[in-house]
Amino acid sequence: MSAMSKNSTLPFRLIKLLTITLLLLVAGAISAQDQESKSDFLNVFVDCNHCDINFLRQEVDYLNYVRDRELADVHVLVNNQPNGSGGNSYELNFIGLKEFEGTSQILSYNTTANNTYDEVRSGLTKMIAVGMVPYISQTDLVDNLVVKVKDVEKKKKGKSSVPSGWNWNNWIFEVYGSGSLNQESSRKKVNLDYGTGADRITEDWRVTADLHFSYREQVIQGEDEVITTLRKRNSFFGRIARSVTDHWSAGMYSNIYMDSYRNIDMSSSFTPALEYSLFPYTEVMKREITVRYQVGLTRQQYIESTIYEKMAEDLMGQALVLSVRYRQPWGSVNGGVTASNYFHDFTKNRFSFNYNMNVRVVKGLSVRMSGYYNLIRDQLYLPQGEISTEDLLLSQTQVATDYEMGVSAGLAYNFGAMFNNTVNTRL
Repeated sequence: MSAMSKNSTLPFRLIKLLTITLLLLVAGAISAQDQESKSDFLNVFVDCNHCDINFLRQEVDYLNYVRDRELADVHVLVNNQPNGSGGNSYELNFIGLKEFEGTSQILSYNTTANNTYDEVRSGLTKMIAVGMVPYISQTDLVDNLVVKVKDVEKKKKGKSSVPSGWNWNNWIFEVYGSGSLNQESSRKKVNLDYGTGADRITEDWRVTADLHFSYREQVIQGEDEVITTLRKRNSFFGRIARSVTDHWSAGMYSNIYMDSYRNIDMSSSFTPALEYSLFPYTEVMKREITVRYQVGLTRQQYIESTIYEKMAEDLMGQALVLSVRYRQPWGSVNGGVTASNYFHDFTKNRFSFNYNMNVRVVKGLSVRMSGYYNLIRDQLYLPQGEISTEDLLLSQTQVATDYEMGVSAGLAYNFGAMFNNTVNTRL
């Protein structure tokens, strides 16, 4: 390149550099102005797996939604559990931080099975807005605060709050079904799942009944033959639980099923159980540690003769189950340990362990881990004979194993702007 051409491009480079610098200065000024305009807003960390955060940002736009609890003035921790109406009961914990330390409250929100997704997210958004009022009232935004209650009618004294008509006596019913078809020129898969269920939940009783049917068919077109595999599982599960005290519960399970994969033609069991909760059951939203002991009788009939040369047998067994569930500002932990055995031979036993955790270590850094381990010594249902390579590759039949396990781990670290309240869904 000649000296003249180099000199001719120099002004363009200077103009380009000045333009970029100017744009950065303007962007910084706009960002600073935006930050300053929202300096009076409360910084809120919403810890909710079931909330539509973008919808919340749009509807409640007078809060700064920060990316980490350490940056927040208020931590909103939302837990939920299924309720007796087929929906969910949400517990919203408002935890004051920094200058609001010690200012905390709990609000509740209940949904039913008939509520749409929009109704649920609108209800949660409304409750979060209501819960923020005590904190907003301690800021300069209190001058802009308007409290209004609409569509209020005084209830006549003695008038029942129960809607007119039969309320189904707290029973909830469900009928469901799904199916899928995947097909290629040499392969076809058909999956069908359908069933029905019923639940009744009150303060004293919990009754559950579920009937489920599962059908899996796979057809593979080979050069010389057509291979067809079929797996079926039909099951009925019933449970009755009675609240005894704030810490004790008693109940029983009933389970009837057939499973072609596990060589089960028909299995029926009846299992009484007793459970103790270390914390009162009313704290289940935040923390739960329970120990359950169960003992029961199972009648099993097999499709093929087992490795113990049996086509049917009666089995008496027991199990001890420890369950842990924590949902706290520092994160969540779920896990459990189960130990079981048959009475006729204590060497026929099983030990299971599983966990799932998401814990905040320091500002912006979270550790995520999950896993399971099963020590298996109770496969009484295994069929006689060798498993063909075809059945093994197509997962047609359960095979003998001493254990099964799986683990996963990861880290998540977020940093950058303290908050960003903008919602942009383009492209």
